[in-house]
Amino acid sequence: NTGANAADYFYGLTHMPDAVYAINDMVAIGLVNRFKELGVRVPEDIAVVGVDNNQWTTVTSPQISSVSIMGEEVARLATELLLKRIREMSTTDYEHIQFEPRLIVRESSVAMIRSSSQGPRA
Repeated sequence: NTGANAADYFYGLTHMPDAVYAINDMVAIGLVNRFKELGVRVPEDIAVVGVDNNQWTTVTSPQISSVSIMGEEVARLATELLLKRIREMSTTDYEHIQFEPRLIVRESSVAMIRSSSQGPRA
């Protein structure tokens, strides 16, 4: 498991980082689970944030903070634009649409957010 391997790596460092940003939510969940096995408290000892905002982030303990890249919304809009282009037999220029990712804050990063608002850690 990539998340467990990453947790082992971070745990083996002389100084663990304050936070880990995982490539996706499943890796973040693996990190959190392995940290628990190692006795590392999330978010008190290390904050964890994933990417995707998938459904599994809310059924773990602690719940995982995640960056929502709005995959479903992107897919829905892409499908609508493609169908419109096909129906209208359009040869016009392509539209440029930009989506802004959103951080969904949950329990796995709450301590980090609190401490950063109070200044640097001791």
